[in-house]
Amino acid sequence: MSRSAELRGEAASISHRRFSRGGGCARLASLPLVLSLLLACSSGPRGAASGGATGTGGAEEGSGGSGGKGGGTGGARPDSGVKTPDAAAPVDLPPDAPAGEFCPDYARKFCDRLGACSQVYLVGVYGSAATCAERVELACRAEARAPGSGLTTASALACGDAFAGASCDDVLGDAIPACQVKGTLAKGAPCGAGSQCATGFCRRPETSFCGKCDSPAADGAACDTDDSCQFPLLCSEAGRCARPSGEGEFCNESKPCQPGPLFCGADNACHRPSAEGKSCNRSGTAPLQPCELGFTCRPSANGTCRPIRFVDAGLTCGISPTGSSVILCVGSGSCVNNICKPPGQDGERCTPSPLGDSGGCLAPALCLEGLCQLPDPASCR
Repeated sequence: MSRSAELRGEAASISHRRFSRGGGCARLASLPLVLSLLLACSSGPRGAASGGATGTGGAEEGSGGSGGKGGGTGGARPDSGVKTPDAAAPVDLPPDAPAGEFCPDYARKFCDRLGACSQVYLVGVYGSAATCAERVELACRAEARAPGSGLTTASALACGDAFAGASCDDVLGDAIPACQVKGTLAKGAPCGAGSQCATGFCRRPETSFCGKCDSPAADGAACDTDDSCQFPLLCSEAGRCARPSGEGEFCNESKPCQPGPLFCGADNACHRPSAEGKSCNRSGTAPLQPCELGFTCRPSANGTCRPIRFVDAGLTCGISPTGSSVILCVGSGSCVNNICKPPGQDGERCTPSPLGDSGGCLAPALCLEGLCQLPDPASCR
């Protein structure tokens, strides 16, 4: 495989890592819109030894994650060069606070916990904790003012508190019940986030922010994305909603692994990926054994898990000349001709990376019709 193809695989898994439950503000098991739109418009079905995507810093040939909602826990590493943010102080808000006043507190809790669980994801998608909080707050306010939104002071604080106290497996696996926010809009009503819908599910095409409220599918029913299934079911690789398996339990194309770090091995059992310095395999005839989130398998066949590096705009990125390391761009930047390009800001023109490592916009904005556009559920009519 050529190095450009390998890097494309590394990068694509980043942009494809999704927290797809709900459809709102923060796919990472938080508000229903930031996350799903942050990593992609939709998420594909999951199942047998797919090896999953990683977070920002994942890789087809490398870093890891699981065959489920993706990657390992990828906690902050002492040598990551990025300071883990201090925990946010609790904020008491009146129950009748105007729409969006709770968003700064929610955003801090979200980004604090995200950074504690995966500096790789935080740095690769947002670049810093401060940018994360700013962008999540924007998406939160947009969702809170949308018609029918169930994102209120009470629901946001409940989700934020649950998110702050959840395990990293649940955070990265989008498996926090308190964050499955539901609204008041009936089936068939225009929507831009699941939190607007009474069913909690807004079915949206990949090419638009807007869709229509729909009913999520039951166990065994046909599906095309995880959020099209009733929580906590997942959409299997076979295209049917199924209850996920835990570590050591049976898995196959019809039975996905629990979201978070698990992947379905060649023995049809759910396993955790390899840690730094451990043996791994992402290609060839040997059994699949991906790396934890934030690490890449070098070489991709029968290799060793090595840290993925992130660099700022203007610096060199890609696969090293020896093939022993992978360098990607911070803050939704794109690796173009081995140089990191900064992401487009809201309203600016965007050019998605040819490698698939970025849509060309600072998350959670998406590149639509050539411009970086921040999702606004209120615009869906």
